[in-house]
Amino acid sequence: MGRHRQPPHRVTTGSAPACPDGSTRCASPRSRSTRSGSRRAPSRTSTSSVTGPTPLAPGRPRTSWPPPPSAGSGSWSTGRRWARAARRARTSSTPSRTTTGTATALRLTAHTAPEGLRADGSDIAFFDVEAVDAQGCRMPTHQARVDFTPTGPGRFLGGFNPGKPGSVHKSYVDTEAGVNRVFVSASRTAGTLPLRATSSGLTAASATTTSAAFTTTGALTTRMPAGC
Repeated sequence: MGRHRQPPHRVTTGSAPACPDGSTRCASPRSRSTRSGSRRAPSRTSTSSVTGPTPLAPGRPRTSWPPPPSAGSGSWSTGRRWARAARRARTSSTPSRTTTGTATALRLTAHTAPEGLRADGSDIAFFDVEAVDAQGCRMPTHQARVDFTPTGPGRFLGGFNPGKPGSVHKSYVDTEAGVNRVFVSASRTAGTLPLRATSSGLTAASATTTSAAFTTTGALTTRMPAGC
């Protein structure tokens, strides 16, 4: 019997390996030249470090601001923060913001429909309660219990704290981000409805709304509901 011969292997020369069909299109970009007589330039890695802000091109707006407290300092002072924008060495804008201080008091604001509160037994007024600092700015991190004392011809409906079971129809709510809201329903008797809010460590606040008489004839009325 004759000896079985293996088919000869295809051998290529140069830097580009051959593909199964004999072409060199399978060669990697590194193994073949991009142009005749040229080689791919080696990549460069920058080792320089930037220790300050990158300079802007001439004519570009620039901003500057007071540096924030250093990390881990454990202290923060309230006050006015500003930013300065300049173009060609001329100041173009200096917006500012004032940080909120420690909450010192409550603020209570009453809201009704544009026509006012009607003494129809179902109209509702709501009161926004806020924890504010000495400058009257709301303290966005305040969260504490606020108790309410209603008086006058109305019914206090309370407020609501999301995620807190049993928080509805109570004489108190907790502030969330320094604010919350409670509701008061008018009765059939017109009059003044004062509401007082108190919280431990804060100056109390009061607000008042007045309900107007609402007349009917045979338990019927031609007046449309508020807001219609």
